[in-house]
Amino acid sequence: MSDQSVTPAPSSSDERPRPERRTSRRALLAAGGVLLAAGLGGSAYVAWELFADPLMDPAEAAKGISDLKDAWEAGTPDPFTPHTVPGTAIALLRIPDFGADFEVPVVYGTTNAALSKGVGWFESTAKPGEIGNFAVAGHRGSHGPFVKLPGLAVGARVEVETREALFVYALDNHPADTVVLNSDTWVLDPVPGQPPTTKPTVARITLITCAELFHAPDRAVAFGHLVESRAK
Repeated sequence: MSDQSVTPAPSSSDERPRPERRTSRRALLAAGGVLLAAGLGGSAYVAWELFADPLMDPAEAAKGISDLKDAWEAGTPDPFTPHTVPGTAIALLRIPDFGADFEVPVVYGTTNAALSKGVGWFESTAKPGEIGNFAVAGHRGSHGPFVKLPGLAVGARVEVETREALFVYALDNHPADTVVLNSDTWVLDPVPGQPPTTKPTVARITLITCAELFHAPDRAVAFGHLVESRAK
């Protein structure tokens, strides 16, 4: 993957997220048991059900960070492959607005077991820094990494570090105002809000969490675009 220079904010209407979706209480309750639309991988289905046990184990997350940094020093192969074991740490995510010490592993896959160790990467989406949509999901429970996600403002920075580079994204929306149902899988598309076949031209990030602290069928979603990349 080649390094990218500073990427401007999207200027085309084709590259803007779909307008915000608000849902009524009746619609949310009715959608509680809705399964995801067909066409996504099995782990994606689990991710939208992830709030049955909305906790991340801080000890497991810390171990993932340590193991990942050791793997980087050892020069292990790229972990963004189908052969990676779900739950394995593959990158680091930081959100400066959450505090200088906030750092959480991005783990492979979005099973409940994986999400107990960090934020989970939807393996059907782009890798960090790539043109397309790098999408991750995380818990909002008492130890959830995204407990404060809905409070982020437009322009908030999200940093993703891989073995080779640091990628910095800026948010395009207020997550608290962008609420979708767990059946709204368009947020994982290469260009969210456009047909799945739309060819992306911008490197994006999508952060997904529960719109409420516990057991809610709706999701708060943050969209962002790449503004900087630095080789390590």
